[in-house]
Amino acid sequence: MLYEVETARARVKADDGDVSVEQIRHLFYTLSFLLFSLLRSLHSSTAATTKEPDTDTLSSPFPSSLSNEPISFPEDEILEQVSSLRAKLLAALPSSGPRDPKTLKQSDTHSIAQAKELELTRMRGAFGLSSNYREGASFDREEQERLRVLKRAEYEEKDRVRAERMAAMEKAEEERKEVEKKRRRDEERA
Repeated sequence: MLYEVETARARVKADDGDVSVEQIRHLFYTLSFLLFSLLRSLHSSTAATTKEPDTDTLSSPFPSSLSNEPISFPEDEILEQVSSLRAKLLAALPSSGPRDPKTLKQSDTHSIAQAKELELTRMRGAFGLSSNYREGASFDREEQERLRVLKRAEYEEKDRVRAERMAAMEKAEEERKEVEKKRRRDEERA
C-alpha cells in the first residue's frame, strides 16, 4: 500500500480505490458506538427494561380472553364437556419451551419477554460475560477488595489441597519403595 499525503486530508491508496482516513475513523466510531449500545442493553437492569415472562401464563392451555356470557347447561353436561375439552386441549398443547420469536404476536407479552431473556442469555455467553455482572462494579473499591480477598483465599485453599495431595503422593511413593526394597531383600535371602 502506498501512503500519500494530500493537502486536504491523508488518503490510503489501495488497489480497488481510495479510502480516506476520515471514512475509516467514521466506520470505527460507528462500530464502537453500536457495540457499546449492545453491551449497555445487555447489562442494563432487566427489571426496568424487559418484562419477566410469566411461566404460568405461558403454560396455560386456556386463551387469555374469555367471554363473560353466562352459560345455561345442566351440571352433568358441563362436566362432560369440560373433560372432553380438557383432553382435546392437552393433546394439542405445544411444548412449554420458547416459541419462535418471529411467529409471536404483539399481544404475546410473556412469550416475547421469554424470547428476549433467552436472546440476552445467548449474547452474554457470546461475549463471555458472567450472569452476575453488575454495571459499574469495577469502580466499587470495596467490592473489588472483597473479590480479591475471596480469590486469594480460594487460591490458598487450592494450594493447600495441592500440597496435601503431593505429600500423600510422596508418602505413597516412599511406602511403595519400602515395600519394593523389602521384597528384593526377601528374594535375595531366598
